[in-house]
Amino acid sequence: MIVVPGIPPTPNRYLGRSYQAMRKWRQEWRVKGALARLAARRAGDWDGLPFGNCTVTVRFVYPDRRRRDPDNAAASLKTLLDMLRPLPGEDAGAYPLPDDDWGHIGRLTIEYGGVDPRHPRVEILIAEGGDGDRPD
Repeated sequence: MIVVPGIPPTPNRYLGRSYQAMRKWRQEWRVKGALARLAARRAGDWDGLPFGNCTVTVRFVYPDRRRRDPDNAAASLKTLLDMLRPLPGEDAGAYPLPDDDWGHIGRLTIEYGGVDPRHPRVEILIAEGGDGDRPD
């Protein structure tokens, strides 16, 4: 399991922001992702090898009981999945996913993980063997 501290902003929070602000925000989340991958390797939750066809479950643990929409959490998945794959030209061995396309992710699930006021986070569980049809 890869645990990323904090909850990524929903589109409602960053809608209408400048390109520079969004770029800075995405870069901050890439750094959070790198630290989370390193922590997962040190904890033994990930062996450091990229997954092939896999199932990804993303669990959101919020800081409070405020009402939130699942579709907004789904919109933040783009940023979370981009943290798990390399940018063009980077070494794919340091990332759990070689790419975030249907050929590598057979099933993607979003879950509500409850409330933890002290440690809001996103827990990403990756399991080998997706059950979707792989496009050729």
